[in-house]
Amino acid sequence: SWIPRRWVQQPLVYLLSLGVFASAWGYYGSVALAQLYGYGYLSYFGGLAGAFLLTPLLLRPILRITRRYQLNSLADLLA
Repeated sequence: SWIPRRWVQQPLVYLLSLGVFASAWGYYGSVALAQLYGYGYLSYFGGLAGAFLLTPLLLRPILRITRRYQLNSLADLLA
């Protein structure tokens, strides 16, 4: 692959990729929410901001478990 392995394994890269994904959905979702609920759509952005701020805290224990037990997929983690 053309991306160095040490970059891909960084939690920050994962966090930023989630940010790109969520921002695309967030844009289209917020337009629809603003049309339906007026200023109530701001709670949507508050939730997204809270999720991004808490992601490093929430992912760290999951990453620790997956490394300890050598889990490779979400199915392994849930089993």
